Formats: sequence, structure tokens, C-alpha cells
Amino acid sequence: PPLPALLILPLVKLAGSAEQVRDGAFFACFTGLAPALLYACLDKLKRTSRSSRTEDENIYLSLLFAFGTVYWFSAVQGTVWFVGHVIGTALAALYLFASTNATHPVLAGLALSLGFATRTPLGFAFPLFLWEAVQASRKTPGQSFDLKDLDKRALGKRLVLFALPAVPVLGALMWHNYARFGNPFEFGHHLLAIGWRARIDKWGLFSYHYLGKNLAVVLTSLPFIGGTPAAPFQINAHGLALWTTTPIYAWAIWPRRTSTAFRVLALTTACVALPDLLYQNSGWVQFGYRFSNDFAVFLFALIAM
Repeated sequence: PPLPALLILPLVKLAGSAEQVRDGAFFACFTGLAPALLYACLDKLKRTSRSSRTEDENIYLSLLFAFGTVYWFSAVQGTVWFVGHVIGTALAALYLFASTNATHPVLAGLALSLGFATRTPLGFAFPLFLWEAVQASRKTPGQSFDLKDLDKRALGKRLVLFALPAVPVLGALMWHNYARFGNPFEFGHHLLAIGWRARIDKWGLFSYHYLGKNLAVVLTSLPFIGGTPAAPFQINAHGLALWTTTPIYAWAIWPRRTSTAFRVLALTTACVALPDLLYQNSGWVQFGYRFSNDFAVFLFALIAM
């Protein structure tokens, strides 16, 4: 998806060619956005009584996200696929912030649409806002849910405002795809000229066939002993398991307490993670499972809750 390229396009135009632009330095300016926006999300969860974390704990979690996850590895690369993670993660955090209590439906819709225009799986994060919009449209919050208690007019307004930004963004994406490939629904993935092209032709871009391998990378990939005395520990090109790079993720799997908000956020996390787990590759040439950047913000929110 083209959003990161569109961000740097004005500089390329001014410089006269892409070769004259230091893309790594340009996108380094964006790397602080995701951790800062994550802190804003965690603080909002605290203010809305969904999280009991202190301000210091929220700061520590934000710093841990910045320096203790594969976001760090992605941010310092500064080019191509990794740029998508830097921009996409910031938009995921912005979406979470805007969706909480459905306080900013237009901003939530814009963040989700632009997220889809950056990292396709982010488009599947919509369950969070839908649930938040329903909760915010109840006439008597705190009571057991009843359809009669729902202000349908208020809900409809929130959903319309949420959907409005998607229309121009998706329209622009479809036009862009058609201009490039003659097909409004082709982002270019089917045209990848790569060594494992045969498996895409046989199984497609997304398939249950890839799930076992991807789960193996996420859950079991460990360093091995070998190489030179100067580098006795080696990491294969698929990277390390998530619990190795960021052990605190286990807290999201075994929570001390849960709530409906927690379960909806967990569902949203799963909806974003599933396309990654069914995708035809695992990220490749990485320190850890870099596709986890798509849902890492939601995992940290779950930990805080």
C-alpha cells in the first residue's frame, strides 16, 4: 500500500529524483510517533477507568514498546517494508486513541483508512470502534445491555462519521491500483517477482497452508549456537519468537482480570493478526516477527488493562 511513498513524494519532486532523497533520515522523523501515541492511549484507558496503571507504569510500557519490541528493529531500518511498520503502528495507536469511548469517530475512521493504505491488516481492526460506538450510544451506561437502551440515532451518526473518511481513501487507493495495474483491487502482491512465486501460484497470498509455518516463527523460533567465536549465537532469517523478543506479551495471554472491553480488544487484535498469520511469508530477514507491529499497540493496551 502506497501511503508511506506518498509522504515522501513531495521531497522526491523537490529533489528531482528519488536517488537525491535520504529516505532513511526522512522516515526516522516519524519513529517517535507510535510510542508517544501509545502513551496517549494508555493514559486515556486510565482516565476512562479501563486501566488501573499509574502514570509511571504507562511511561514504562511506552518505553518498553519503543525499545523492547521488534518496533525498535523496524524503526532503525528506515526503508521499504519497515517504513510501512513505522507509519502503520502510529496509525494503529491513533485509531485506538480515537476509538476509546468513540470520542473521535472521524479521526478513528481516518486513522483506520490510512492504516489500511499503509498496512493492509490494519483495516480489520474495525470491531473495536463498532463496540465502542454502541457503548457510547447507550442511554443508561453501566446497566445490563438492552437494545431498547440504545440510542439508534446517536449510534447511526457515529457510524456515519466513522465511515466518511473511508470513502475518499478507499476511492483513491482503487484509482491508484487501477492506474498502476489495470485492476482497482490489485495492490501488487500478486505480481511479486520472488523466489517462492510457485507457492503463491499454488496456494494464493493467504491460506491456511501457511499458518503452521507462521505460528512456528511466532512461537518457537530460537537462536542457535554456531558461527564464529565472535558470534556464537545465530538468528535465522525468520527472526526470534515473540516471547523471546518481548516476554511481557505473556501478560496479555494470562490476564489477572478481564472485562468486556478487554475481550473486544482481544478480538480486534486477533482480527488484525489473522491476515498476517495466513500470509505467504513470515516477514523474512528480521530480528523478530516484524508483522507483530500491526497488532503490538493493541497487545500493550491489553497488558495495561
